[in-house]
Amino acid sequence: MTLRRLSPVVLLFALLLGACVKPASSTLITASGVAPIEETHASDAASSGTESLAWAGEVLAVSATVDLDAQRRQESEPLALAAARLLARDRARSSAREKLRALQVGERATVARFAERDAAVADALEAAIAAATPTWEESSDGNSVTAELDVELRALGEAVRAAGGGGETRPGDSSATILAEAAAQRVAFERAREELGRRLLAFPGPNGQTVGDLLRKYPSEQSAAQAWLFNARTLMSRRIAGDRWKIVLEADTTPVIRRLEVLETPVEERR
Repeated sequence: MTLRRLSPVVLLFALLLGACVKPASSTLITASGVAPIEETHASDAASSGTESLAWAGEVLAVSATVDLDAQRRQESEPLALAAARLLARDRARSSAREKLRALQVGERATVARFAERDAAVADALEAAIAAATPTWEESSDGNSVTAELDVELRALGEAVRAAGGGGETRPGDSSATILAEAAAQRVAFERAREELGRRLLAFPGPNGQTVGDLLRKYPSEQSAAQAWLFNARTLMSRRIAGDRWKIVLEADTTPVIRRLEVLETPVEERR
């Protein structure tokens, strides 16, 4: 008897709870890229003595964009710019750290694995980030600033080799596989980023327009959108069935949409 009386109440509570937790439309977009792992080409590179740490002599370029704080900007334009620069620099360094730790060493290991067990590798990773001198670029409207870092990877590669990773390749050993995976990883990453860019352009923006429509309308925002694209988060990067490498990227469209909403707002409404 008691259960029958409580049932309508429980049902009503469940309905109300469901209405409260109904998810809003997501501002996150994801994209994936897949590339075949072609060991035949890597074997040719291996026979010429190419090093297995293909990234060791390269430069990692990262960037981060930050909007200027409106309230602080009203109080002091130089102070707002300085704060935005520091925040953009810190975000670029954080992005660089994440990407460096994800660099492949061997078939299954990453720099992160070596850094966790060898202090010299961890120190070399942080030293590479600290040594990268940031450069800043302000948007044409002065509302945001982008920090760019070029991180040299040579010293980090040497530290990883000293810790037991890498070494010279020889025909017939697993280094051919390592090189092939590194090449496929780069191709998959570019394909994922291209797909993410296409999805951003098709994403709905203010006033019934797509982001692509608005970026054509406001060309000055295209650099900020590109910086957003380069700061996408890597959700997955691994070998999958069929001798392929797959990468999944994710990014939040909120910063791009907010900038476009401001531009679409009539001047009299902004005041």
